[in-house]
Amino acid sequence: MAAISASQPTFDEWVDYCFTQGYANFKRDSSSTSDDEFDELMAVERYFCEFDPTLLANYITRLFRTPAFLAERYSDRQLTDGFRFMFGCASQFFPAITVPSVPVDMQIAAISSVATLYTELFDRLCCDRGRQPAEKQIALDTIDAVVFMIWDMGGIDTAALRPIERPHLVDPAMEVLETALMRCRTSTCVESALHGLGHIGMLLEVESPELAARALSLIDRFLARTSMPDWLREYATRARQGMIQ
Repeated sequence: MAAISASQPTFDEWVDYCFTQGYANFKRDSSSTSDDEFDELMAVERYFCEFDPTLLANYITRLFRTPAFLAERYSDRQLTDGFRFMFGCASQFFPAITVPSVPVDMQIAAISSVATLYTELFDRLCCDRGRQPAEKQIALDTIDAVVFMIWDMGGIDTAALRPIERPHLVDPAMEVLETALMRCRTSTCVESALHGLGHIGMLLEVESPELAARALSLIDRFLARTSMPDWLREYATRARQGMIQ
């Protein structure tokens, strides 16, 4: 178990916790642990998940801007669980870094850095580490499944889905989606972007029709391409119609 010091976690401590313990701690069976063990686990979780949100935003940006080392440091299983932890409800990292106490420029930087995470890491890891870039990945408990669902986990997706509450995050989120859609080679990363854009186009049709139209326009640009697998074109067409899951 990660050691707790009197101060906040260092960057390296935080990264290692996210990819070795975070999701496992979240999924723990409290009925099989003693009260003392449970209290210790909760203390560790608070230490790594509830520290200064401005520092957390800095850590996320730093990691996502230069993420390539993760592919060598951690196994596929650890990467899968680590990103499920970071982007999902287990960590609550993204709600934490978009509170008013975090400077707007740091919020923008953190969201924007996800574009580099797609191009420099996810595009290397997905589709059997890039060996089958055009194949649809159907296994549920893999990095592909996590990347596909990133815009449906209640984390980064709120940057685009709450344009009235967080207008400063709309452009960064849309730029991430455009990067993944237009620059990534693996079909999983592209499908992930279509998934997010489809949600925006469908869910914001009334609240923010201009943003919804912007999302659908990106899908149209993608569909104008002549070369893509048939299954991916079909998925993009369904996303354009709001028929996504």
